[in-house]
Amino acid sequence: CTKCTTVRPTRTSSRTARASPRTFAMSTSRLDPSSTRRHVLLAMSATQVVPRRLARATEASTGAITHRVYVDFGLCPTLVRNERKLGDKSALCGAEEVQSMGRVVLGLYGERAPRTVENFLAMVEEKDVGAGYRGSTVSKVKPGEYMLLGRQGSAKFGKVEKPKAKSNPETVSTEAFQLSHLRPGTLSLAIGANDDDARTKMSGGYRNVEFLITTGPGPALQLDGENLVFGRVLEGMPVIADIARVPRNTPSENVRKFNALATLLGDSRASGARNAWDSPLQSILITDCGVLGDSQET
Repeated sequence: CTKCTTVRPTRTSSRTARASPRTFAMSTSRLDPSSTRRHVLLAMSATQVVPRRLARATEASTGAITHRVYVDFGLCPTLVRNERKLGDKSALCGAEEVQSMGRVVLGLYGERAPRTVENFLAMVEEKDVGAGYRGSTVSKVKPGEYMLLGRQGSAKFGKVEKPKAKSNPETVSTEAFQLSHLRPGTLSLAIGANDDDARTKMSGGYRNVEFLITTGPGPALQLDGENLVFGRVLEGMPVIADIARVPRNTPSENVRKFNALATLLGDSRASGARNAWDSPLQSILITDCGVLGDSQET
């Protein structure tokens, strides 16, 4: 029939078909409640399968946790005290002004990085301010990446002045850099991320004791191969999250461009200016630290 028009049924591709919210609600309402909940939970956990496998693989390769260390943090109301007297040993707030932020417990991989762990323990156990980590500050925080601690400089301003550490051959060993910064709370010796002053690094007997802790929530794989993983946070990730939320020195886009230009022109002051970026606007102190004891937890 020339006047008839053949109507062909249209096919809906399973790849392009989309159910409306109402249709989806009606279809799920007919399912058994326990079955629906089970499918939702399976769907939610499916996205975690690969990260969990990677985390288990990473933990298995670290070996045993040989030492457990505690680090107590406190927050000063300002970066430095406004009213200081000539001869004051510290420019930071007094003990009565420090607000406790809580405790972080770290597990160390003494079998994987024995010299790095030995130096870290010596710094943690040192009682004299300026020779160990006690009384030093968090020097830099990059939210979503990591925070830096143990920078060298004047003890008066919360830096490590004369670190009690030995020469560390692991910093030039390729085998020491095989572990990844996969999980939040990864503890690492800061080598590529180190921000010690160039003059400090060139001084005789320089020993790198600056360390970093990844803040999460995701991996910090950009740190791999340049920083030496030697432990992880066992307890206290909420404290790490609180530290990451402290206001910090964030340069504007114009300042960044000007700094890039200064670097291009060879101005040595540009790198010094960059070291102040991402520094907390309030002093975050290590008020106390020490060794809790040996552990064979894996």
